[in-house]
Amino acid sequence: MPRCRHAFIIALLTLPLALGSCATPATPPAPVAVAPAPAPAPIAPPPPAAPPRQTALGEHGVIAAIRAGAADRRGAILGALGNRPAAGLDHGAMEFIIRTQDGRTLSVVQPNTEQLAVGQSVIIQQAKQTHLARAD
Repeated sequence: MPRCRHAFIIALLTLPLALGSCATPATPPAPVAVAPAPAPAPIAPPPPAAPPRQTALGEHGVIAAIRAGAADRRGAILGALGNRPAAGLDHGAMEFIIRTQDGRTLSVVQPNTEQLAVGQSVIIQQAKQTHLARAD
């Protein structure tokens, strides 16, 4: 039995060598022609930004936030520093945070005599002092 076993193992070891010699030599793949990619189309510059909408009265914006007592806080800070509060900051004034149409953020402190609310469209009047008025 051991001879048969040795013959079988030798046959198994020589089989891959025998089959490998029958194979045809590998040929390299044929080159493939690749066309160059077309040039990208030129990108047009973005259109110029529209100027902020302005009327004869002033620039338009929307109230983003309102804080009560803005003048009182500023007066307390200035008083603690030994300075007088700025002229025009009287009690009852509120701070309005405005988002203009061109994306700027402004802060205006004034009394809320017109009962302005968050989300309301306003006109920003700039003269000696900045003032908000209803846009509608």
